[in-house]
Amino acid sequence: MLSLSLVLASNAFFTTKKLKRDYFVTLELKNDISKSDIQKFEEELLKNLNIKAVKFLGKEEAFSNLQKEYEIIIPKAENPLPDSLIVSFEKDENLKAIQETYDVDKRIREIYFDKNFYEVTKNRITISNIVLVGGIVLSLISLFQITTLLRGAIIREYMLFSVRNPQRKNNFSLAKNRNFMKLLGGAVLSLMLFFNGYIILSKKIQTMIPSVTYQSFKQIFLIQIVSYVIVLILLNQSANKVKKTGV
Repeated sequence: MLSLSLVLASNAFFTTKKLKRDYFVTLELKNDISKSDIQKFEEELLKNLNIKAVKFLGKEEAFSNLQKEYEIIIPKAENPLPDSLIVSFEKDENLKAIQETYDVDKRIREIYFDKNFYEVTKNRITISNIVLVGGIVLSLISLFQITTLLRGAIIREYMLFSVRNPQRKNNFSLAKNRNFMKLLGGAVLSLMLFFNGYIILSKKIQTMIPSVTYQSFKQIFLIQIVSYVIVLILLNQSANKVKKTGV
């Protein structure tokens, strides 16, 4: 459950971050602007705090993309498309500022913004954020359950050892170490099962829903290993506090 909760949260965060990179507005340039002026304009745009990134889209490339998208053949001499700059941003405030600043710029023929695509992307980000919060909550619940079970097991064995051999001074350490080693073994087994399941399920989901984006196995592997190490450290500290509470 902990592994599944972590993968939900990490994939949701990854998806949100990726979707935000899809926010863009196209600045169509006038035909009389030279290449050097376009380069200077790009440098100017990058200094704008409302702009995250800028990409030049030549009219030849745009024309080629258009033909591929609609599967049509048009002579290059009849290319009606201008050179453009694809400007990326992060939020509504940035978009508004970009439109207000460059709508009157004499170098720009038109500002093109796909509002429908933007709204769909915002909705997907909202869903991803909900999944992120859900994954974090489930992770905390799982951690609480594991902590409660570990502390309970340590207390039971400590009491048992104390009854059997009350003179032994390391009863608590023995009970704690035995149960922590069981926990460590369970964590290793859990990760092995999870990684195998993730590889199989992610491939099936990608086949059924090609539009779904998710983290690679390498990314998930690193996140899970680091998360488990942190969790085990926290659980060890929690176990050490059991005796201090007066067991």
